[in-house]
Amino acid sequence: MGTTTKRNSRDGGVLFLVMGVLAALTIVGGTVFTVTRTDLQITANYKRGIEAFQNADAGVQYAKNLVNQDLQNGTILLLTPTETVNYTPPGNYDFDPITQLTQTGNTNAYVFEVVGHSGDSEGTVEAVVHRRPITEYGVFGDLQVDLKAFANIYSYDSRRVTNPGPGDSTGTADTASNEEYITNMGTLIDGSLVLGEDASGNPATWRSTGTPNISGYEGEEIDRIDPDPLGAVGGDLAADFTAAQASNDNGLAVPSSAISGNKINLGNGETITLPSGDYYLTDVILKNGAELIIDPSSGPVNLYLAGGFEGKEGCIINNYGTPTDFNMFSNSNKDITIKNGGDFSGYVYAPDAFVAVLNSADFYGVIWGEDVELKNGGDVYIDIALLQRYWSDSVYLVSWKEIRR
Repeated sequence: MGTTTKRNSRDGGVLFLVMGVLAALTIVGGTVFTVTRTDLQITANYKRGIEAFQNADAGVQYAKNLVNQDLQNGTILLLTPTETVNYTPPGNYDFDPITQLTQTGNTNAYVFEVVGHSGDSEGTVEAVVHRRPITEYGVFGDLQVDLKAFANIYSYDSRRVTNPGPGDSTGTADTASNEEYITNMGTLIDGSLVLGEDASGNPATWRSTGTPNISGYEGEEIDRIDPDPLGAVGGDLAADFTAAQASNDNGLAVPSSAISGNKINLGNGETITLPSGDYYLTDVILKNGAELIIDPSSGPVNLYLAGGFEGKEGCIINNYGTPTDFNMFSNSNKDITIKNGGDFSGYVYAPDAFVAVLNSADFYGVIWGEDVELKNGGDVYIDIALLQRYWSDSVYLVSWKEIRR
């Protein structure tokens, strides 16, 4: 007779419990898988977003370098509201071609966008580059700038204002020296006083009698400032001197006899008129009451000085145009002394010379010399139109920001 096994009722309960645990683990496993897969997708998308942004940022640097190359070879000028370019990415970059640089207002800054990619992600960066003027300072002396008591230096733009007063000052009357800057009682500078470095890398010193009124940076220290940025010796301006010496417009002077042997030597009360042209001169002397008339009706008047310039007491240098119409370039170490009886309007560029402006009226323009002394009975108005006439062949990055769309 067979035997009967009695099944324990608890076995079924255990089975159901095990099955329940397995089902729960299956659900949990599925949930973990789903969450993990989602996290991986989020991580991948985030990574692609970062890579897209990095590609856009790399495109900004790449475009900036190409702008500098194009400026140096003359492919672009950056003088118009928009500049058309075609900057396509090299093989190891992934961003859209850059086709346009847009001027920001009436400034020397340009804006462009770069769209970077990584997979289906995009990143956009807006960048602004700035082109520096070659001469950034309206009064500069490599060895020294000496502002006598109560010298007032303002700034204005002759393209917008014809007869400026202190209230028209733009706050950009920046001045500098590489070795020594001297201010005296009552000095006013509506801009910055900047200290460069000498040829050995030593910072310039600033000495002051009294407390000057300076609206911008006071004694800001920077790297050495190029004392001859236009290249009067061995540069672009030197080539202009060579051309003017070989072929000049000295014969256009009225009277033409006032220039003899490339020299102007006006006696007391004598007058000479220089119409538009390039004049090569080895010496200029204007005696008491003599008058040098600048007539830029057909274009600027450029004086290429291979010697000194002496305007004696009471002489008059009369520019019928704006400061941008009269340029006095020197490649000599001979002094330039201006004792003008009336307003002086023009650009004095003499990187190897002592320049003294002993004016009884106002000075409008730019003074760039080795050693500069201002003993002015009137005010100095730096013309930023002159500073912005000569541009460097490079840009620097002013700002950039990510654009989210």
